Amino acid sequence: LGCEAAREDGGVLRAMDRPGEDDLRIRGNELFQNARYGEAIEHYSRALGRAEGRVGEASRILINRSAAYAKLGLWNESLADAERSVSLGGATLRACYRKGVALRELGLLAESLEALELGASLDPSNERVASAVGEGRALVRDRARRDSFRRARTEEVLEARRRFEVNAEERLAAESLRREAEERARSQRRAGYERHRLRTEEHQRAFREREAEEADRRRRRGEGDAGVRDDPYEVLGLPPEGCPPGQVRRQYLRLVSKCHPDKPGGSREAFEAVRHAYEELLGVGTTERG
Repeated sequence: LGCEAAREDGGVLRAMDRPGEDDLRIRGNELFQNARYGEAIEHYSRALGRAEGRVGEASRILINRSAAYAKLGLWNESLADAERSVSLGGATLRACYRKGVALRELGLLAESLEALELGASLDPSNERVASAVGEGRALVRDRARRDSFRRARTEEVLEARRRFEVNAEERLAAESLRREAEERARSQRRAGYERHRLRTEEHQRAFREREAEEADRRRRRGEGDAGVRDDPYEVLGLPPEGCPPGQVRRQYLRLVSKCHPDKPGGSREAFEAVRHAYEELLGVGTTERG
């Protein structure tokens, strides 16, 4: 019959058999005190669902759940509950404290200090909030010093980098000028080598032409003289009656140096005549007439 009655009532339990939001919140507080924060959050959430229309109760439950989230390090959830509590019940001391702590842990130090100072203004005698305000101010000052130091270091690094880049550009420009100077010097040396080569080739070509002309003259002269040669003593300017070999050699060297084709006034024809006269005398084997 009990089951039949339950079905006739639509399966809805009587109010006395169902825990109310106060019971759930109280049970959540007990679990929180026993460090069972996850279970406490579940009870606070169930109590919050049954506190619709009761703004003050909902705001208080949100603060309790924010504290449980904070114990688990869930700072975004803790901040969300604190801000929701403020939007429902206004800026209370507990809501401002929870919001300030969550913002501090999320690294939003300026916003955290603002929330904590608002809470302290609601109850200046609360030592816990006053301590949090002091800690927040110290953190803000410390961060300001770090930020100032970081900015200064950043500026120093940027300035050092700028100087390095300027020096690098100057070094590159100097290196470029040095390479250009070296290339000009190499070009000048190559041009000098080329001019020397051309002059050498021109001298060699002129020498070969003179050789060819002299050979042609000798050939024509030989054909005209029909094998008749000048007297070697006469060519060398020696006395016709003969002279010692040493005198012949000295006279030959003097004439060879004088009539060399490369000397001013010299010629290939005179040079060959002196050389042939000297060779003729050497071929005779004596420098004195018989």
